[in-house]
Amino acid sequence: MHTRPSSSDADSAPIEAGNEGGLAPPHHPRLPSPARPLAALLALGIAIFGPLACSTSKVTGPAGQPAPPSRIAFNSDRTGSDDIYVMAANGDSLVRLTTDTAPDYWPTWSPDGTRLAYTSLRNGSCDIYAVGADGTDIQRLTDHPEWNLESAWSPDGLKIVFQSNRDGNPEIYVMNCDGTGQTRLTDTSAVDIFADWSPDCRRIVFCSNRDGDFEIYSMKADGSDQHRLTDNDSPDWVPKWSPDGTKILFAADRDGNRDVYLMDSDGTDQRRLTDHPGQESEPAWSPDGSRIAFVSDRDGDYHIYVAELGSDLTLTEVRQLTTGSASDRHPVWQPTRR
Repeated sequence: MHTRPSSSDADSAPIEAGNEGGLAPPHHPRLPSPARPLAALLALGIAIFGPLACSTSKVTGPAGQPAPPSRIAFNSDRTGSDDIYVMAANGDSLVRLTTDTAPDYWPTWSPDGTRLAYTSLRNGSCDIYAVGADGTDIQRLTDHPEWNLESAWSPDGLKIVFQSNRDGNPEIYVMNCDGTGQTRLTDTSAVDIFADWSPDCRRIVFCSNRDGDFEIYSMKADGSDQHRLTDNDSPDWVPKWSPDGTKILFAADRDGNRDVYLMDSDGTDQRRLTDHPGQESEPAWSPDGSRIAFVSDRDGDYHIYVAELGSDLTLTEVRQLTTGSASDRHPVWQPTRR
């Protein structure tokens, strides 16, 4: 089933709710015992350190040939410990990218689709790494004794936003895509997590419990102009900006269940997209904004689904991509290669 309690430090069962000011975020894997107080609120992140070229160019295929189809990256514990996988957007051609014995989580694509950043517990710490789309050239981006996790690559390819508790509590940070220039963007006594970029790289959306329960906030890319987009009695999570910049997907615990929601980028017109007894979260946009991927336990285990997003902003043609007894989480669509 989707909750598999274990005494192992690598256990990926969701953290229990009700700690330190609100419900725990959806699927934050268990951290080693020295970090238990923080573990109630955080997810983990791993980065690889080393020289990394920051490409901002579009990837082109051979002249006269169509662009290759996009893929979906995700993490799965199907081999016992979470690793990063990629598959075709229809669920075919599954490939395992990371094979370390330590858990790897939260993949995010570079905008040219040639690399992924992700969180890992290898080397005895929780840091952010990057790997080529073929699983080669692993590089570490952060190297800090505190937790660094949940990264998101900027659409221009120059920056990576992430969360870290290096200054005492979880805050949003940004760094260059080679790991240099690590800078703190938020500075509160609350928990700030789950950051994502607007497509023009001018703003960052994130979650915070600074006003009570977890809500979604927006700020400029330099950390200024922070303001709240949602205001509910139950938590709102994991915001994802649409490719055209007009909408934001998120997960919410409203209406007695966790489902996927949609709102305009200014916080207006909030609407529920999924309505199922299962727990549904971790939404991701397709490159053209016509489909979304999300995670659901509607069949008893956490798996990845895709659905069409119609012009009337309703979901149709929901299709399950992964199956089995494993937990498949955190899908992210590969940018279209042109």
